[in-house]
Parts: sequence; C-alpha cells; structure tokens
Amino acid sequence: MGITADRIKDIGPKPQSFDIETATKENTNYRSVVWSGRYLQVTLMSIPIDGDIGL
Repeated sequence: MGITADRIKDIGPKPQSFDIETATKENTNYRSVVWSGRYLQVTLMSIPIDGDIGL
C-alpha cells in the first residue's frame, strides 16, 4: 500500500479520520489536499528548508 497521503481521499463534507501527523511526515508532494469542505480545506505541504510558498 502507498504512503498515507496517497490513501487519503477527498470526500467533501463527509467525516473522515486519519493520523494527520503521520500523513504530514510521509507527504513528499509540494501540496496535497486531504480534505475540502464548504469553508475549510486541509492541505499538507512539503516545503524545503529556507523555501517559501510564494505569493
């Protein structure tokens, strides 16, 4: 099975449970949306040391 971030599915407003600390540590993508709701979005980011996300 792939890393945790690859197993998390965006299911919109439905409840979802996952270990966010493990998913964050295993995330190798610059940006991964792990959940989207009507007014809120949870995104994991992998930013190199001294890097920035830009404007």
